[in-house]
Amino acid sequence: MNTVIIYASRYGYTKDCTQLLADQLKGETIVIDADNQKEIDISEYNQVIFGGSVKIGQLQRSITTFALTHKKELLKKKLGIFVSCGDKSNYMKYLQDSLSKELLSHASLIECFGGEFRKENMKFFEKRMVNVMEKANEQKGGRPPIPMFENIKKMATEFSV
Repeated sequence: MNTVIIYASRYGYTKDCTQLLADQLKGETIVIDADNQKEIDISEYNQVIFGGSVKIGQLQRSITTFALTHKKELLKKKLGIFVSCGDKSNYMKYLQDSLSKELLSHASLIECFGGEFRKENMKFFEKRMVNVMEKANEQKGGRPPIPMFENIKKMATEFSV
């Protein structure tokens, strides 16, 4: 099987997860950054996996645009969808707010890859916002976002068959 993974990453965590996933897949795998490649041709691939990070409850625009533009074709492929976010309890809500019900129900697997704050890649104001969010979360007894590498492995297993 040949697979294409389309992703969008804001601070680098999603990019790293995508590379981990690609490294674990069997067969030919191509990785495409949706933010850097506007014209994406998925016609030659049997399997498509796509996803990105969440900001203010929404999947990144380049990913939602990709999904909307390629919806008909995606519904004919084996499909995987992932999201990387710090709030794993709401990841399905984020996807439901960003993608069509048809795509979500067609997907063979939907996973949350967890998240982490990479403050070294953030601008000043973004760092400040994250610091405020972390303090508020800590006061409520919440845990910081964590990577969920086991879900990357699940996706790799599903798409290596």
